[in-house]
Amino acid sequence: MAAILICISHSFRLAAALVLKELAIHAPTAFYSKTSQSTLGHGGSNDFLDFIFKAVRDPQPIVRACAADALSQCLKILMERQHLSLTALLCQVHFSVMEGFEYEPARKSWTALNKSEVSLHGSLMVVGTMIAHTGDFMLPRYDEVCKKTMEFMNHPKALIRLEVIRLLPRLARHCPRVYARRYLEDSLEFLLRSASTAPQATVDLRPSAFGAIGGLVLAMTDADTGAVFGGSSSPTIKIIDNPEGPGHWHTVELSETGIIFQKLDVIFGLVSTGLNYRSSDAPKTTSDMHIAAFHCAADLVEALGDLAQPYVTRLINDMFRTGLSNDLIQCLHAIADCLPGHQSIIEDRLLQEVSYCLAGIKSARDVCDPLISLRSAQLPDGKSVGIATSSEAIPDLRAPSQDDSPQTPRVSINMSANPEVVDDLVLSLQTLSSFGDSMGRVTTFGAVVPLLPFVQNVAAKYLSHPSSDVRRAAALTCCLLLVPPRMIRNNRLGRHSGRIVQDILDSLLRVSISDRSPAVRLCVVRALDARYDPFLCQAHHLQSLFLLLQDEMLATRAAGVRLLGRLASLNPACILPYMRKFLLVLIVELQCGVDTGRGREEATRLLVVFLRHTSLQRLVQPVLPAIVESLPLNGGTPRLASAALEALGELARAAGKSLFPWVKDLVPSILETLQDQSSASKQRISLRALAQIAGSTSYVIQPYIDYPQLLSQATDILPGTKRAPWTLRREVIRTLGVLGALDPDRYHTVAPKARKGGAVGGAYFVVQDDFEVSKESTEIEKSRAVTGKSIQPRVHSGEMDDDLPAHLSMYEQYSMVAQPVSSLPPARRMTPDHEEFYPTVAIQALMRIFKDPSLALHHGMVMQAIMFIFKSLDLLCVPFLSKVVPHILQSIRTSGPSNLRESLLKQVATLSKMVREHLRPYVADIFDIVEEFWPSRHLETIFSLVLHIANGVPDEFRRFVPRLIRRILTNLDEMQVADWATAGPKSNKDGRKNRETERLCLILDNVKSLSLKGVLGEYLHVLVPALLKLVDSMVQALANVNGSNVDWVTGSDLTKLTVLALKTTSALLECDGTGIGVRPVTLYWGEKSGSDIRSGSLSSRVVQPLIRLLGENYWSNRTVGKAIVKTLCVCAKQLGRTTWMKLYHDVARAAISQWQRRVGQEVRGLSQGTLEMYPVTPEDTNLSGIQIYDDLIKELLASPFQRSYNSPHICDGISPLHRPGVMDQQPTFKDNFGISATFDATDAFENPISPPSMILIQKSKQKINESKLKEAWDVSNLSSREDWDNWMRSLGIELLREAPSPALRAAASLAGTYQPLARELFSAAFVCCWKELSEANRENLIQSLKYAFDADVSPEILQTLLNLAEFMEHDPSGGLPIDIPILADLALKCRAYAKALHYKEREHNMGGENSCVESLISINRKLDLQGKVILAFACRFTDVVH
Repeated sequence: MAAILICISHSFRLAAALVLKELAIHAPTAFYSKTSQSTLGHGGSNDFLDFIFKAVRDPQPIVRACAADALSQCLKILMERQHLSLTALLCQVHFSVMEGFEYEPARKSWTALNKSEVSLHGSLMVVGTMIAHTGDFMLPRYDEVCKKTMEFMNHPKALIRLEVIRLLPRLARHCPRVYARRYLEDSLEFLLRSASTAPQATVDLRPSAFGAIGGLVLAMTDADTGAVFGGSSSPTIKIIDNPEGPGHWHTVELSETGIIFQKLDVIFGLVSTGLNYRSSDAPKTTSDMHIAAFHCAADLVEALGDLAQPYVTRLINDMFRTGLSNDLIQCLHAIADCLPGHQSIIEDRLLQEVSYCLAGIKSARDVCDPLISLRSAQLPDGKSVGIATSSEAIPDLRAPSQDDSPQTPRVSINMSANPEVVDDLVLSLQTLSSFGDSMGRVTTFGAVVPLLPFVQNVAAKYLSHPSSDVRRAAALTCCLLLVPPRMIRNNRLGRHSGRIVQDILDSLLRVSISDRSPAVRLCVVRALDARYDPFLCQAHHLQSLFLLLQDEMLATRAAGVRLLGRLASLNPACILPYMRKFLLVLIVELQCGVDTGRGREEATRLLVVFLRHTSLQRLVQPVLPAIVESLPLNGGTPRLASAALEALGELARAAGKSLFPWVKDLVPSILETLQDQSSASKQRISLRALAQIAGSTSYVIQPYIDYPQLLSQATDILPGTKRAPWTLRREVIRTLGVLGALDPDRYHTVAPKARKGGAVGGAYFVVQDDFEVSKESTEIEKSRAVTGKSIQPRVHSGEMDDDLPAHLSMYEQYSMVAQPVSSLPPARRMTPDHEEFYPTVAIQALMRIFKDPSLALHHGMVMQAIMFIFKSLDLLCVPFLSKVVPHILQSIRTSGPSNLRESLLKQVATLSKMVREHLRPYVADIFDIVEEFWPSRHLETIFSLVLHIANGVPDEFRRFVPRLIRRILTNLDEMQVADWATAGPKSNKDGRKNRETERLCLILDNVKSLSLKGVLGEYLHVLVPALLKLVDSMVQALANVNGSNVDWVTGSDLTKLTVLALKTTSALLECDGTGIGVRPVTLYWGEKSGSDIRSGSLSSRVVQPLIRLLGENYWSNRTVGKAIVKTLCVCAKQLGRTTWMKLYHDVARAAISQWQRRVGQEVRGLSQGTLEMYPVTPEDTNLSGIQIYDDLIKELLASPFQRSYNSPHICDGISPLHRPGVMDQQPTFKDNFGISATFDATDAFENPISPPSMILIQKSKQKINESKLKEAWDVSNLSSREDWDNWMRSLGIELLREAPSPALRAAASLAGTYQPLARELFSAAFVCCWKELSEANRENLIQSLKYAFDADVSPEILQTLLNLAEFMEHDPSGGLPIDIPILADLALKCRAYAKALHYKEREHNMGGENSCVESLISINRKLDLQGKVILAFACRFTDVVH
């Protein structure tokens, strides 16, 4: 890097010099290794000093200055290290400097002269560096350097003279006694001449000369006596060079007085001239000349002391002519400290300047003196002190008035936003805050007056100034002067003063809550210190202080928690209930927040602040388990994890030994964080948390035993070679001290994992595998716990398989085959007379298909059929839910096609709407599915399902709301709205824009719908900030889209989304403090009680961001702006008339007016084509934002009997939650931009695609079409087996279609595509239709069946008909009217011997022929019955026959 200094390029040299300077500052050790070697008489090279003087003598002044700075840092490092070759290095630098002084060009060309000047300037800068850093090294060379410097005082180059001017005070400060005797007179003459000479070039030497004069005189002060060399009136010795032998002979002269004493008149006259300097080119009143003259005067007074007394009065007058400035106040403070006798004069004049700047009056006495106020009140014309507000310049009142008659003082408040005026006002307010004694009094014009009236009538008026800097300064001033410390200690605040304090305190609280600037709000809250606690703890102030916890900024909320925690000790009855609610809010935010956003981290940091206050710690015990479980100790970001560990430590201090049950679960997380070496702060916080837990719960010594790695992890940080910061090592020492000491022998006995392997000390150890150690330790512990003895290693069973006895193997095989006897009761036979027969048969048959994965093709129709059955049954379907719902949920998880999953989700949503609270046992499984498929394309159906569950099972739904909220917040946080405005057209090739915008619309619509259900009441404070963040990002994106050509997203799309987000926010606000069984808070807009204010406090979280958005100048969208105004109106209704008018009305109306003016100007300049970008409703065209707001204010201020609850300018006059039928109907906004606000109104979920036969089912039986059935069973045209198979198939399907039971009809469509279903339900469908047939049709059907018995049909058909006959025998209404012999022969024909045996026995019992006996014997033989049974049976019948 140093080699670059010799490059020709000036930019390279400049960069190299800057880099070398930073290296010397931030890497001194590495830099020292390259600069500690001297080349003077020793050979070798110095990587820095060999090249730095190339840059010191660069033609560019900026390069020379940066190189001198780098050399200065190098000398500082060398002096700190004190190397052996330090003197040689300094001599090398000194010789290089002298070479630059003595450089004489061989030719007197312009280039050579310029090079000489450059070399001279560089050497002068290096001299200043050596004087500052080399200490006593320059003493032997002091005269040499001073003489060389003095030689260039008359150099023609202004830059050289400027460097000499800067160098002279440094030389004088290095050795003041020598300098005063030899060089003071010449240098002072040179400086006075330079300060009085007008500039003839671009460089003005006068400001530097003024500074050098003050610095020179101040440098002449004797450190021992305090006297000024050359400043006394007594004779003074002066040493000058003898002209005959310059440099070798000196002449000593004795002057009558000191040179400084002789020049006092000249010096102070010159300073006065500089203070009275006015430049036509300088726009500012206070120029560089004035600033230099200020500091010169302060240095002169500090150095001369009483010698400056005759000049101070005139000096002060001249200084005040320049106006107020920071330099003026600083110098006046210095003069007052040196000359206490002039302090009253300075304060009086300063107060006059402040009074003029702030109030336009000559003196603050006109406002503060009660006697003047009394005389003004007794004037004949009745005039009194008046206050006027003006944005124009204040007339000059400091000029003498011609009229000495008493006149009424009139205070003029300057509301101008001019930057120069703002700077003056801020400085005046800051200066005012420094006045007053411990009782709040000030002395002016010889009278002692209180400052409190001035604060009330002047300073407090600037709390409403347009500039945030002025408001901040005014707030600080009021806080400092309002309550003097001694007055509070003595309790001497009178009634009138108390009213003034209360009024100003109300104004301060208004600013702290509703000011548009976050810095102003934070400043006010922090400035309300303990002096104000007796006032702030009153109930009427607490209602406003509670709103601080809803501030937009985290720092303000934290300051509010600190303030309320301090006040809780004074008024716990009013504060603790609200703080308990606030603690619950923090817990909910920790449970529902996402790791990627800032909400969870902010809640954690607020919890830290909450737990640090002793007065609030009593609230922790009841909710301690919830706090411990909700802490994100393993947070996704390091900041979140660190904040959680800090909160855990504070929780340990607050809970004490109550935290002990969770210690074993918390310490592992702490040790895991301790292993993270990427962040020293995380390690330090984890150690502190461990120490706090150990100290609070008395969990000491034992952590070493429970966690053997703890000691090694902590001690590894201690060695200095680890380069761990001292703060971390100090925390390790503190933690080890809290944990205590443990016997080393016991430690290594109980903690074998702590034994280190490899070389440790003077021995080597075998490294043990962690798995072996843990396994061995586990076995040892188990053996000790059970038997108290150690156990032998177990032999694996595989090694003894060949030696096992045979009976053991036989037993294992037997036990594997044996099955336990079922304890379930036998299955109950159902008959068609049971009411649930047909639904049970149909559902069981359908579910067998649904459970078969190979039949996934038919699962969709199965679900349609089941849902058709459930709709027909209505609540009678509840007993069947356990057989259907679990399998549906399992299929949703395992189904492959997304269309099938979509259909199943829709059916579950429809089912949840039908059965409502009866779906309670399955809500947990449903929410598991919701979370699993939330990122998929089924979000619309999932939201429909969630809405139905929230409507049907609201109490059970609330258990799962945190999981739903976490998903919604994750989606809102992942929305990259900022990228929408910067992405190009290629970014939307995959439809990403459509998916994201549609997903966002869906989320916003359904969040609004859920809020209307009343189930989100406890989580609004989590959703509303996320929505506000979304609105903020979309407004910024909208501004970017309007200013650029982006095809990815249009301004119309962003406008719709922004308006929808604002309307969703409004809906959430209207539900704040409401819920099931809770009285609404929006019906009465006027006075509110404390509880009502708390219920609407969430609205204050919304007001600040919306006002900030209205005040920003980078966007102008009429539609979005009016939506913001309407949201503000909702906030006003929620907060109530008193709170809104007191805290927010002025700020909100000013912001709306500002936005209205800005939009109005820009709209007039837009073309018609631009206006078409934003959809504008007729209502928006007719009404402005300020009119909408004013109409609401009229409603608020009107009496309760005159209010209208349906304002035409606000979306909803009354909260939709409390309208009749709102739980069944979800209202939409008036200008919904085509975005659906409800899913319940659509038929897509409730009426899935179904076959034509699926019509609306009633609970009563359906009539059958006998003609169609007759056509189906007609057998006149059948001849082949294929014809009979088609006949059987069509008959089964037609029986299902015409069945009076809706359950059977629902399966007809599926039976048409899946024949086994029709065959399984044939008997049930036949019986169902048989009961509705006429006698003639029954006979016709029996004839067709008999014809089928004799025809050439397949055995499957005959078997089906036999099953039908057997089924109908169990029907109490009677079986089929077919003769038993026919059925018996049919059974034998089908080889259904069991049925044949049954029918033959019935035939024999009815007196059948002898052939029945033979048939029975044949059937029993074919059934393989025992021979003696057959013989006895044959004998019996033979006897009967004979």
